[in-house]
Amino acid sequence: MLELLFSALPELIAVTPVLLIGLLPSALLVMLALSMGNTTQIRRAVRAMGEGCDPEPLLTLSMKTLKRYGGSRNPRHRNLLFSAHINAATALYNLGRVQEALTHLDVPELEGYPLPSQAVCLLNRAAVYCDTERPDAMEDALARAEGLIRTPSFPQNQRQAFASICHSDRLALEMLQNGPTPELEAAYQSLLLQAGGESQRVGIRFQLAKCALARGDSAAAREHLEYIKAHGNKLFTRQRAEDLLSTMDH
Repeated sequence: MLELLFSALPELIAVTPVLLIGLLPSALLVMLALSMGNTTQIRRAVRAMGEGCDPEPLLTLSMKTLKRYGGSRNPRHRNLLFSAHINAATALYNLGRVQEALTHLDVPELEGYPLPSQAVCLLNRAAVYCDTERPDAMEDALARAEGLIRTPSFPQNQRQAFASICHSDRLALEMLQNGPTPELEAAYQSLLLQAGGESQRVGIRFQLAKCALARGDSAAAREHLEYIKAHGNKLFTRQRAEDLLSTMDH
């Protein structure tokens, strides 16, 4: 789920009325485009999530949109509501409210929505399944998203960003299935060098902390966890880091 998304944001805003994308087991990253109301509010919510590690503005904006248009029968509001549900899921996930997030992603039939929107929903389902340790469900959602991205009609200018997210999700799935390995640690170190937002750095560092603990390097693990504690703000990953630090101190 990586911050290539934020670097692609201006182009996406100009091209499509979709939003968001996420994924590392510790934090979803968000790729927003114009989908819900005021442009300034959307940009502020993106900035708060990506740089301030604060999902609450995104949740507030999403729920306001759902409340306002939730009863609408206007076909033009269909995609807007879908985007609002995905945004709400992203915010809830990052606040640690995983089961609530899943209810917003529980769309029985994705067909008919724009392909990037479908891929976003599937990738965020995969994140939730990773967090709830359901590797088979995560594999299924991820494979479906990868299939959509390979579809010839998938927007060419968005394909690379989505492919990068799928790559990081594959790393998360491997971590879930096999535990930390030196190869995974090297891959996450590489991703950390490319990170473009604080929420992304927080998520990657949590994975690196687990890798460091697995090889017995408590000093390196502590460095990552202390960084998360200092910069994670309202992300649930910060609470996880504090919990790990607490166990290391006893």
